[in-house]
Amino acid sequence: MRWFAIVIVLVLSGEPLRADAPTGEQIYRKQCASCHGANGEGSKKYSNPLVGDRHVGDLAKVIAETMPDDNPGACVGADADKVAAYIYDTFYSKNARERNHPPRVELSRLTAVQHQNTLADLIGSFRTN
Repeated sequence: MRWFAIVIVLVLSGEPLRADAPTGEQIYRKQCASCHGANGEGSKKYSNPLVGDRHVGDLAKVIAETMPDDNPGACVGADADKVAAYIYDTFYSKNARERNHPPRVELSRLTAVQHQNTLADLIGSFRTN
């Protein structure tokens, strides 16, 4: 019964379900990755990575007006919106960059005095007062 209700809602929403509609990732891989790299890291042609602080709407506008470089205007409308959302969520935004490259925890070596103090603290914690 629950599945039937979901199907009815989808049918009545007026939005056709298109299995052939490409996703933002598929469009990026086809039209953008050759110049900007598989993960936005850049390439020989464009060495700068795709990072910044623009909003998704601004990215979509830039993509629609200037991309791809060899055929500006080939990625417009819903396709530009999908690509912009994919780029932003995957590697462009600050959150995506932090998720893809988390801070590294560095370990340091103890000096001789620090080592002695640490051992004394550990051994001393097992003694009774």
